[in-house]
Amino acid sequence: MSERSYYIIIDGEKCAVSFKVYKAYQKFENKMKYSEKRRHLPRVTIDGESGKITVRNSPEISLEHLMSKEIQFPDTQSPGVESYIENKIILEDAIEQLEDDEKEFIDLHYFQGFSIPALSEMFEYFPVKTYRKRNKILCKLNKILSE
Repeated sequence: MSERSYYIIIDGEKCAVSFKVYKAYQKFENKMKYSEKRRHLPRVTIDGESGKITVRNSPEISLEHLMSKEIQFPDTQSPGVESYIENKIILEDAIEQLEDDEKEFIDLHYFQGFSIPALSEMFEYFPVKTYRKRNKILCKLNKILSE
């Protein structure tokens, strides 16, 4: 069974990343979305004695206000980004050393997201042959990267 691939969008480009980088990025994105959504929610208060409901639009919250509350912001310049970029360059160089049909297979499967069954139909292979082809290419990449 193949390992799941994880991607994030950096400057409009889809980039493959490790699970750890993906989770950190998603956590940051979710925090930012939640903060943005919460900023624009109306405030609802209910008077306990009279039962009167009051709805007010929430004011814009300034960065200074948030910092005075000692809210922690995620680090967008984490050291993992540099190593990710280095690994991406190394992987791209290794892929360039593959045969054209192997490059096409890697591109279709890992970058365009075609499944093994879809690739089997596309190349008119039995699924078992497609899995073997993928494994052979991955072993070749591993050997190139180990040199």
